[in-house]
Amino acid sequence: MSEGRSSGVNIRIIEEKLSSIRELSEAGRHDTALRMLRSIDVRQSTSPICRSEYYYYFARCDYFRGDYARALSRVRAALRYARTCSSHEVYARYKLLAGAIRHALGQLDEAIEDYLDSYASSKRAGSYKSLCGVFINIGLVHMLKGELSKASDCYTKALALSISHNTGYEQSVCRLNLSRCLWLQGRHKECLDLLDEVEQMGDHSGLALRVDQIRGIVQAYVCSFRSAHVLLHRLLKFATSERSSRDVAVCLEYLGLNEYFAGNYKKAKEYYQQVLDMPEPTASAVAQTLRMLTDVHIAEGHWDLARATAAKADTAINKISERIELGALWRAYGHIHAHDGNRDEARSFFTKSIELLRQLGARYELALSHFDAGRAKVFSEAESDEHLRITRALFVEMEVPKRVAQVDAVIAEREDAHHFDHKPASKQRLTLKTPSAPTIIAASGSMKRILALADKVKDSDLTILITGETGTGKDLLAEYIHKTSNRAARPLRVVNSAAMPESLLEAELFGVTKGTYSGATTDRPGLIELTDGGTFVFDEIGEVPPAIQAKLLRLLDSKVVRRLGGSEDRRIDVRFLALTNRDLGQMVREGSFRSDLYHRLCQMPIHLPPLRERPEDIVPLAIMLLARCGIAIDREAIAAALRDPLEAYSWPGNARELIAMITRVAALLDGNGNSDVFELLRQQLGAPDAEGSERRRLFEALRRHDGNKSKVAEELGIPRTTLNSQLKKYNL
Repeated sequence: MSEGRSSGVNIRIIEEKLSSIRELSEAGRHDTALRMLRSIDVRQSTSPICRSEYYYYFARCDYFRGDYARALSRVRAALRYARTCSSHEVYARYKLLAGAIRHALGQLDEAIEDYLDSYASSKRAGSYKSLCGVFINIGLVHMLKGELSKASDCYTKALALSISHNTGYEQSVCRLNLSRCLWLQGRHKECLDLLDEVEQMGDHSGLALRVDQIRGIVQAYVCSFRSAHVLLHRLLKFATSERSSRDVAVCLEYLGLNEYFAGNYKKAKEYYQQVLDMPEPTASAVAQTLRMLTDVHIAEGHWDLARATAAKADTAINKISERIELGALWRAYGHIHAHDGNRDEARSFFTKSIELLRQLGARYELALSHFDAGRAKVFSEAESDEHLRITRALFVEMEVPKRVAQVDAVIAEREDAHHFDHKPASKQRLTLKTPSAPTIIAASGSMKRILALADKVKDSDLTILITGETGTGKDLLAEYIHKTSNRAARPLRVVNSAAMPESLLEAELFGVTKGTYSGATTDRPGLIELTDGGTFVFDEIGEVPPAIQAKLLRLLDSKVVRRLGGSEDRRIDVRFLALTNRDLGQMVREGSFRSDLYHRLCQMPIHLPPLRERPEDIVPLAIMLLARCGIAIDREAIAAALRDPLEAYSWPGNARELIAMITRVAALLDGNGNSDVFELLRQQLGAPDAEGSERRRLFEALRRHDGNKSKVAEELGIPRTTLNSQLKKYNL
């Protein structure tokens, strides 16, 4: 056989083997592909294309097995051979792998350069599959940096491309990565729903492993510790058998986190150490594991180890700019400084952690930072209460009941320790203090439902109409919605629609253009325009004149404002709330309020019941108000001594009347303990009125018999018809 024919045969054999290797690699069977690659003597081929493919698949197998340094060397060799002979599509694929390898090594700037080169070559080749890969991988860099909205945008673009060109694998990968963004944002249910969609599309090249990984991680975050352990441990065995070091590291990391969340610190450290002992873990795995290990040392009280590990984590995290991990590390530094007695430094780190995590939208980590700040004893009492309240709201919204129970336990412990310790009242603290976001008492079922609804809709752009009698706390609920929402850092503006004449109201709301009327010497933005990004509250919306109602309707529909006398529309990003103590439905029927504006305001109606209809809230509210006035009092004592008169009173002024009463008691108090407080409150309440006593008697009977009217009527010795009329009279 001639040398030329022999060379041709060798090239053909190598090409056939490379074709098999391609199929094996793309099916995720990297070990088998690697064995075949080692059987090839690429020197027998003079074809640059064969040599480039040989090094490319060698690099791909090394990458998936976690040998990143060797993978980078081989992909460079593949690119050298590909530059002169390969198509744009092939070159794009090779550059994409080079970027992924650099990404794993923590060389993010270089990775982005490779991804952009891949993008340019993909565009030239018209390769939509490669373009999908570029968007997906750039999304991964954004996700690593904590830029979750940018990551989601990349995955959404890739998903649109993959759907339009019917590429099933890429569709699954896009949905998988979108689910990661949702998990990092604490949107666990949406994450699991998206994983179900991936599963329904079929198993594409081992994605089932990634799907179950994320499921296991979510189980750990919602505190289903046993389920998370079983799932992640099974996946760890599979990843180990497949020698997929990336997946091994992920399983070990989150097995450790699951044990840490469950309080099994020794086991958590064992898993974390296994990650750090791996031959070549990714830069991200090292950074995250060191930060998690810091948390374990803090939990165990090993402060020297915590400081040393935090310093290593700091270096690793800053090397790759992994900002969610940086926010979590700052939380750990807050604990370390609090232990060392550096209160100012501790507060600074907790605050930085909260601000960064809020900015990134990493709500679970944000909740943990608020929780730890609330427990750290470096903030004022009001600030700590605020941190705990925000923590609770976040965990309620993310539907993590075990975490909510943990927060409730801490809140109850703080109340017992700080508010009811029988110390004499301080005469220096006689004014009510309102924290930065209001605490709303919700002992009654109706208020619990209202707060749960408020927590669900606070981040939406729905217009919320809050109705209720004067003094029920409509303004407080509006403030609560704003200050617990994703707009909390932006302005909150409240305008009382009844407090301004019509001529002034329009100019104040919408702004004016220079020369519109005498005195308008400059262009002036209105209050709505100045609220851009925040929340605008129309108080007393029922008092808005008809002429301005039309303008409000246009504003709510279009989200644009036009200044008085101007012609330019300005788009705004404002969420609107409206408050009223009037029956807008009746006003619509009477023709004094526009029906279209009413329905636009009523996208999400919330009705606050009067205090007399939620007696379970009265005593807890009184106790909280006394505590805010600096009056330390025994909770059980006040409940026993004053529950009946407090609940029997009809409270025509609602919570506002109770606040005024407590403030008077605080001002009159001589500081001689509980008995004085009780006596002053009794004097303020006066003798229970007949209607209040009757209503109280009916309420207690209903409570005893779980609402069974027949049994209530029998106990009270009255006909069922009389009972029904009394229940209607007292709105029970």
